[in-house]
Amino acid sequence: GIEPRLAHAQAQVRESPGPLVRQVRECVRVEANQLAQRAGPVDTTREQLFFDPDPSSLRGTAVGTGFAFLGIGTMARGTDAVTTPEGGNVMTNRGIRSIARWPRFAGWIGLVALCATTARGVTIDFVNVGNAGNTGQTLTYANGGALTFGTVNYGYQIGKYEVTIGQYAEFLNAVAKSDPNGLWTTQLSTDLNIAGISRSGSDGAYVYTVLGPSGITPAGAASPGNRPITYVSWFDAARFTNWMANGQPTGAQTAATTENGAYNLVGISTTFAPPRNSINPNTNATPTFFIPTEDEWYKAAFYKGGSTNAGYWTYATQSDATPGNTIGAAANQANYYGVFTPGQEGYAVTHSSSYSSSQNYLTDVGAFSGSQSAYGTFDQSGNVWEWNDYTGTASTSSRGLRGGFWGNGTDAANL
Repeated sequence: GIEPRLAHAQAQVRESPGPLVRQVRECVRVEANQLAQRAGPVDTTREQLFFDPDPSSLRGTAVGTGFAFLGIGTMARGTDAVTTPEGGNVMTNRGIRSIARWPRFAGWIGLVALCATTARGVTIDFVNVGNAGNTGQTLTYANGGALTFGTVNYGYQIGKYEVTIGQYAEFLNAVAKSDPNGLWTTQLSTDLNIAGISRSGSDGAYVYTVLGPSGITPAGAASPGNRPITYVSWFDAARFTNWMANGQPTGAQTAATTENGAYNLVGISTTFAPPRNSINPNTNATPTFFIPTEDEWYKAAFYKGGSTNAGYWTYATQSDATPGNTIGAAANQANYYGVFTPGQEGYAVTHSSSYSSSQNYLTDVGAFSGSQSAYGTFDQSGNVWEWNDYTGTASTSSRGLRGGFWGNGTDAANL
């Protein structure tokens, strides 16, 4: 799960057809063309990323500071870097692996009724985000441009945790006996850094099984199903959201299950992510779940709460100080690659700077139990990148990511 601020390097990634990346959660963001024009380092400390919603190779522009640019390559599903036309890699060193915190409940009142009538087993824990009409945070760029994030003029609920492996496996077993839309990918079982979910059987009778973590498994990183799901495209996230909005039905991937609801994906190209539906055609009512907009995500992560002019924390741990990365109940901790704090160097799960392809690096959602945001969300700084839905109103070729992941340093942990 994941996400933090501006003074931030921006990367806009233009789309290429095909499936997606690794370490994303649930983000979408502001205008790509504005961001791509910025040259030079930024003045603040947050980064903004725009990604093609479902690319097999992600190519884009990246300027400013915050990431190491280390060479040239293409970003295929399961590779380690997003390449830029300038010849730099963004989020290198196994940098993109997950997506989480997808569903955002559309209102506070209907939640109880929805949960009470759900036929299947996925329950999303929500937190209330109040202080409607709050002041946003304006981030200034070195070229003189500025963008404002975090203003939301209504109360809403957002997932307390990232969407988990166990929840996604439930989804797959409900709608992916055949899987024409590729909701599961092989890397979910073979990439031991984030595995995952295995698949057995044949088309029409696929069965999905949760896999336990590999390597060192300390408390807080040992659960098979309570770690965040990874290797999910924006379209996978939208289909999960449709399924939730439709009451978690069982059956083929049709308009009644995954292809319509909160988002109309019927016959859609993977070139453009669609806007939100105002009415779910399966219920003739307002959709109950959405992928969070960028402002909804940003406010839940960084806003201090308590009033409409409270200001913003640097990290989604209610702190302006660099977090530690020790799993447990201590305050201001997160799953990211630590560099400067003695005893917390390296990866949070192993506290070693040595990388292993056979080691799980995901932590259980909420494992940093003393490090929630002001509204009570967990892991919006670190663990895995998260998708957002930008404004939720336009069909565009970009959607956003925020929050950083287990292999990033603090530059990404406060995106």
